[in-house]
Amino acid sequence: MAEVLNLLLNMLIVGLLGATIFFTMRLYSSLSSFREHRDDFERVVGKLIASIAQAEQAIKNLKHAGTLEAESLEGTIREARALSEELKMVNEASGNMAKRLEDLAEKNRKIVEGFDAKSPYLGRQQKRFIDEPDQESALAASQITAAVKSAEKRQAAPPPQADVEADFPSFFIHDRDFETAPLTGTRSSQVAKMREGFVDVFDESPEWNETDDEMPIPPALQSQAERELYEALRKNKRKAANGGRN
Repeated sequence: MAEVLNLLLNMLIVGLLGATIFFTMRLYSSLSSFREHRDDFERVVGKLIASIAQAEQAIKNLKHAGTLEAESLEGTIREARALSEELKMVNEASGNMAKRLEDLAEKNRKIVEGFDAKSPYLGRQQKRFIDEPDQESALAASQITAAVKSAEKRQAAPPPQADVEADFPSFFIHDRDFETAPLTGTRSSQVAKMREGFVDVFDESPEWNETDDEMPIPPALQSQAERELYEALRKNKRKAANGGRN
């Protein structure tokens, strides 16, 4: 009996050992395949981790953009509400103004009708004035302008002096600077010379040289008009001396 029991136990132990060896071999083959594909698995895990990080960053950016857009949308809504209130106020003011204008137009119409009933001539004149204001104002403006121009012409016209002979030459420069200058000795002598006739400053300068551009202006010419005339005459004499060439 004891021998049979030992035999059974040995057979059971052998079976368990065989099963253990079998599963051990399978585990070894699995570990071998895992070692072979370990690099690929690490790459997949790395890509998965990077994808998770990118997803988290994208979520953060989306939240930030959503916050900014929400604030901008709220500001736009506030501005739209303010503009809507302002438009309502403007609309109300426009309505009140239109109503007042309508009331005034109605009052004016009644006044005009009353004038027509009381005085037909006055009503016609007022209606004509209302219908044609531009023509009457233009006619009145033209009449006023013509009157002002005629008055200016009468004031600007010099008195007739038929018996008095002019002491000045036909070509005379009206210089305001020279007239308003103080009456000194030099000016008195110049006035006397002008009364005698136009003084040619070129004849007074014995050292005149037509080709000399740096020749100074004579001190007798004090006013700006006399100096400009002097420069023009000097250019003409220089041109004549050069045979008509500049």
